[in-house]
Amino acid sequence: MKMRTLAAAAALHCTAALQGQTVIAYWNENSNALPGGVFGFLADPDAFPQAADLGNGSITVGGGIVTETTTNANGDLVYRWVQSFTGANVNSLLGDLSGGSIAIQGGTSNGNNGCYIQFAFSMKGYKDLVVSYATQRTNTGFNSQQWSWSTDGVDFTPFQTITSIPTSFGLITLDALNALDGVDTAYLRVTLTGATSNSGNNRFDNIRLTATQAAVPGAPIPELAGEIVGSDFQITCPSATGYRYQLQISSGLSAWANYGSPQPGTGADLVFLAPVPTAFPGGKIFYRVGILAE
Repeated sequence: MKMRTLAAAAALHCTAALQGQTVIAYWNENSNALPGGVFGFLADPDAFPQAADLGNGSITVGGGIVTETTTNANGDLVYRWVQSFTGANVNSLLGDLSGGSIAIQGGTSNGNNGCYIQFAFSMKGYKDLVVSYATQRTNTGFNSQQWSWSTDGVDFTPFQTITSIPTSFGLITLDALNALDGVDTAYLRVTLTGATSNSGNNRFDNIRLTATQAAVPGAPIPELAGEIVGSDFQITCPSATGYRYQLQISSGLSAWANYGSPQPGTGADLVFLAPVPTAFPGGKIFYRVGILAE
């Protein structure tokens, strides 16, 4: 993978970046406040699909009775069995605080056994997907998380089941999956079973979809330029036709995450906008642009 890195703190500089994995979609579950001041997931307007906080992707829920709704004490129409309980900073990116989570409860008569959380995202230009997330279960919560993949969102193939679910937040990292390499629109589904009470639950937080950028032999390496423009940090990147350019950010050069959508090369300069470094904990952030095949 050929790219240049632009690092921003008190000064700017450019350096060559080594090939590595990139977080292509990430959900920190820290924006689940309801209008009435508590936390959860609105049904009107619908909180799902829930867009990724970094990168590109979406979450939906289905199966069982997970889409049942209720009106809470503040008059908000919300998902009855999808909650946002306290989360963790396990597996977080860019200094994210613990915030909230997405939590599925067993439901009436354990009707949510067999329900699922589904992820839609793109693997175009990427390979070797790795899923990692923070999770915990209550004593009567689901005791099985079965993961499956799909290329059409209809037919799913199981590839790994997690049964050792911690009772306080711990990190789960799935085995690398290559069945979705290069797929334009890919899907993952985690199906939950084994709940024994209506309030028993599993929580998920700081969900990362990480993949390796496919090599692009012969791609020209651009020299980047950056400056603060108003409340944004503006990165200018020369481009060539036949390639796509993806802005990526990191707080420590070890874990990189896609920011926004890739832009097609035009033969002219491309402009990317990102938050200024002071918008992040520690006031320091690094930027780079990855080059993808068209």
